Amino acid sequence: MPLVSRVSPTRRSPLVLAIARLALPAAALAGALAGALALPPAAHASWPPDPLTNVPLCTTIFSSQIGSTVTDQRGGAIAVWYEDRGGNFDIFARRVDSSGTPRWTADGVRVCLPPAGGQQVLPKAVSDGAGGVIVVWLDNRSGPNALYAQHVDSSGVRKWGDPGVLLASSTSNQVTEFNLVSDGASGAAVAWATLVSGISSDI
Repeated sequence: MPLVSRVSPTRRSPLVLAIARLALPAAALAGALAGALALPPAAHASWPPDPLTNVPLCTTIFSSQIGSTVTDQRGGAIAVWYEDRGGNFDIFARRVDSSGTPRWTADGVRVCLPPAGGQQVLPKAVSDGAGGVIVVWLDNRSGPNALYAQHVDSSGVRKWGDPGVLLASSTSNQVTEFNLVSDGASGAAVAWATLVSGISSDI
């Protein structure tokens, strides 16, 4: 009877196969982790970092109260505040561009030019989406707490007339609170509450 030799096939250890299969993904994973853990480039402030030398928007000696700060949609911001510069409180705004350079009128653009003796306070603002701002505030020229609005464009120009636009008079009902949002078309939607019968408010 002829002799037949039997050759057993070579078998790889399951452990070796597992390592071989994982070798390429492990290398790719190591590269991904190295990239993820790499330190980002050092950040550098483009505006003065010292709080004593930050960008001055208004340097008058009068009492100023910030109302709102909104984006100018160009990497900068627009600040809106009220100040008793002329003996009565008025609303001012100023833009600072992305490089930290103040724009518009020095010490701020007057948002409205009301009749003498009026008080304008508590401004709120939204971006107009084109480098300008829409401002709404409480005003006493049409009653104790009337509501007015103004649009200042990207060049610092008042667009809705020097006195601003009357939204709500308060000869009978005073505005107690308000808010606004952009309408997405260079305008704003404004909502407010007025005191009714001394104990409740309507919107």
